[in-house]
Amino acid sequence: MRKLDRPNISPSCLNRFQRTPNAVWNDLRRHDRAEIWLSIIEMQENFCAYCQCKINPHSKNSFIEHFFRRDDFPKKTFDWNNLFGSCNNKETCGNYKDHQAKKFLLTIYANLIFTTPKSIYNS
Repeated sequence: MRKLDRPNISPSCLNRFQRTPNAVWNDLRRHDRAEIWLSIIEMQENFCAYCQCKINPHSKNSFIEHFFRRDDFPKKTFDWNNLFGSCNNKETCGNYKDHQAKKFLLTIYANLIFTTPKSIYNS
């Protein structure tokens, strides 16, 4: 992973949707996504934010990644600082992160449920 220099000015459609109560990602239109992709491509120079493979916003090999998942962090859905371009590789990158995050959270919750307070303080 390399450091990305994110432009301070976010795509205008993100500002509009942040001000819209109950807006969800699927409310974005094709031209809104194109505007976001233009800014992402400029920032990432057509490389995946994770593995650095070439990505093309016009193909199915890439998607707009939410580093903090929309389901878990709905207030970050339209946050410019939360958006990246990712390849669609199921074994790495954004898709892999999301899949592993679910497993990781389930493990944490299971450990909390099956750990008694007494065992926490005696360890």
